[in-house]
Amino acid sequence: MPPGERATMNYNGVVRVDAHAVRLQDYYYFKITPEILKAIDKAQVDEFGDVQIGDYAVLVGMHVATREITDWVWATFWWHDKPDQGPYAQDRPDALKSPWRNYLMNTTLSMDTPLEPDGSPKIVFNPYIEGKFANGPVSNCMTCHNRSTSPSLGEEFCGALPITRGSGDYPPQDPRRYTRTHLSFLWSLLLRPQPLAPCAAGGSG
Repeated sequence: MPPGERATMNYNGVVRVDAHAVRLQDYYYFKITPEILKAIDKAQVDEFGDVQIGDYAVLVGMHVATREITDWVWATFWWHDKPDQGPYAQDRPDALKSPWRNYLMNTTLSMDTPLEPDGSPKIVFNPYIEGKFANGPVSNCMTCHNRSTSPSLGEEFCGALPITRGSGDYPPQDPRRYTRTHLSFLWSLLLRPQPLAPCAAGGSG
């Protein structure tokens, strides 16, 4: 389908009649090889069960966190079809070229600050990751990762839900912390300590 042409898209049962085609080259992507498929099979992730050799893996969104400070540095990146418009497109260097120029970024060092204009805690989310959840578009990725504990805080998505923001969600003085191990913001330690661990099928990134 030529880029820009209107189309009907069915994604997980959600039908969009105003979708339009986009060039594969506008994304970061790679082709699934036998070696990659073998690694996917070894990971035993249910969501990748239909992947086949020759398919393309396309990056639409991701979180990046680095432990440079106690509460880490949190950044989220997402693909956008109009990446040069809006507040997240400002101040990007000219040296940033496609396909990376088609991704936008937001970042935070805190669950709370800088405060939103209405005085509420900082919002930093990824539309492809948290956007599907209730309150996802007004959430904070650090607040979600702050819930990574063992045992988990709940059954649904290993206690990651409800998606929210602000340090008041699960504060240091919360009594539940006295019976749990804080996993240093890492969901992977809970979701994938070993193959087919409990909660892995319904985990959050």
